[in-house]
Amino acid sequence: MQHVESASDLSPLVKKILIISYVFPPYPGIGGRRWAKMAKYLSKSGYEVHVVCARHRKDTCSVWLDDVIKNSSIHVHLVNVFYPGILEKVPNTIYEKLKYRIWKSVLSLKFNGYIYDRTLFSVEEFLQRADEVIQKHNIEKVVVTGAPFRLVHAICTKRNRWKNIHLTADFRDPWTWEDSGVFQSLNRKRFLFERKMEKAVINAADIISVPTLPMKKHLEVAYPLASDKFVILPHAWDEDEIQNQGRKTGTSCRLVLFGTLYPGIENQIRVLAKVLTEFHSMITLDIYSDSDSYKEVFREESASHLVSYFNLLPSKQFYKLMPNYTAAVIINNDSDRDHVSTKFIELAASGTPVIYIARSGKASKYVTDSNAGWHTEGKELRHILETISNEDFKPPVPLINLENLSFRKVSEQFLHNVYNIPVHEEVISQ
Repeated sequence: MQHVESASDLSPLVKKILIISYVFPPYPGIGGRRWAKMAKYLSKSGYEVHVVCARHRKDTCSVWLDDVIKNSSIHVHLVNVFYPGILEKVPNTIYEKLKYRIWKSVLSLKFNGYIYDRTLFSVEEFLQRADEVIQKHNIEKVVVTGAPFRLVHAICTKRNRWKNIHLTADFRDPWTWEDSGVFQSLNRKRFLFERKMEKAVINAADIISVPTLPMKKHLEVAYPLASDKFVILPHAWDEDEIQNQGRKTGTSCRLVLFGTLYPGIENQIRVLAKVLTEFHSMITLDIYSDSDSYKEVFREESASHLVSYFNLLPSKQFYKLMPNYTAAVIINNDSDRDHVSTKFIELAASGTPVIYIARSGKASKYVTDSNAGWHTEGKELRHILETISNEDFKPPVPLINLENLSFRKVSEQFLHNVYNIPVHEEVISQ
């Protein structure tokens, strides 16, 4: 990975692509994973990859940094951004709650639509940076990904400033249409503003990529005149990072929960804590996260001695630990119950079954239909833990075509489906 101006145009025949993503390593967050992996594998296909992304705080770093930092074909162009940090966390103290309310009021008065979009103050900076990169490096293939969606809207509706580009808008998550999504809580005026932006993106982009078939089907119904624009770019796993090593024999029953601990999951955490105490130290839980959220809940339920917190690890390092665990716990709040995250694919590839604790939705259907593990809203959790703690337990075999969901395969299909570039044998053999 090279920072900005070190990249040069050695030849007009060099294949180039620009990815515009608010989050991208070294900026931390799951939002940067999808295109960090795609950048890695596009570079393996001979592409010079340029990325315009937000500058990260120096005290933070992405767990996917290793995918790009040593890659001389990936060139990162940073944008200075501003967004009130207090609105990105759950306020705890009186001072934090007051600060939160003030900023919420300011943004509500200043902006229409969704005020928690982190690009509210920085879309112009992203446009200017894209101008520089596209013109200097003669780039014709551009991808912009959201959320945040206001950035996607800005790039798509201003595309005429760049001649001859092919523009892909990538929706990593549903925008306005998910019944359980955050946009459904907006008042009518704000919701319609977001819907108007969504429609403008559909009209302006050449291709709209989405990770799941239900998302594609929704868009085809909602925007029938643009149905030929929608393609699936599925969630994927990295075969350089994850191997199914099998569970270590003779190990105790250990659970793992990893990633951001989002607000709104206290009830599920409390149920988990209570059930763990019923097994009298036979089952323990390790949590890898960027915070120690919900530690107090485990203490209140007398489960602290059964739970250990660790810092997030680089993904490759983390998945080497998976043979130590019997199952992985995934917990979603109500607004994310329809969100089928990349974790489900990664865990299937590692051979680790999932215990999914959340209200029923598309994610729970995915877990049960694919035989990736178990779903419960809480009541069946004790029975599930009894099952996996049995010494004769054998994990379920997922009904997922993992080979076609590797990033190597997915990046090849992206080039084929979006740019009609044939898959070459030398790429397949890498």
